[in-house]
Amino acid sequence: MVWEKRYNDEIQLLGERVCKTRKSLGLRQEDLTMACGISRTEISRIEHGKNNVELHTLTRLGMVFKAELHTFFAAEAAAIAPVKQKRSLAGRLTFEKKALGKRLYQLRKHRKLSQLDLNVLSDIDSGEISRYENGQINIVFSTLVKFATALEVSLATLFDYEGPLPENTHYKGMKPD
Repeated sequence: MVWEKRYNDEIQLLGERVCKTRKSLGLRQEDLTMACGISRTEISRIEHGKNNVELHTLTRLGMVFKAELHTFFAAEAAAIAPVKQKRSLAGRLTFEKKALGKRLYQLRKHRKLSQLDLNVLSDIDSGEISRYENGQINIVFSTLVKFATALEVSLATLFDYEGPLPENTHYKGMKPD
């Protein structure tokens, strides 16, 4: 499947970005463990691209790095963009789930897809799509990649909640009847 190759590439890039950011902040893995409550083993697995990271974990890392999540997936030249911490972990996770859900809904509608269309393209159950769009459940990295692949967008676009929607001129996902 197309998304599996993309998943392997994207999880490696995420791991490299997390490692590079941690080091640029002068943190050891042990420091990151203490700061965000993620085990050293899990941090190592993330940095080596061996962990199907959850949104909860990305949120924790974003809080420690004081970064918006879309910057984890931006082009290599882009630096981690600092953000003011206004929320607790629980508040930030709730915000991220709802904002990501809203963004998924916007992208799906912009591509003129129903939940059933997206189900066919991504192999994600329509009921699950609804729960993701409503910000009700945590999402794992492989599911993010499935959505991004089906919608033909970058992961940065998924997490750039206020960013522009992509042009539809080259979208190949579904053809109107």
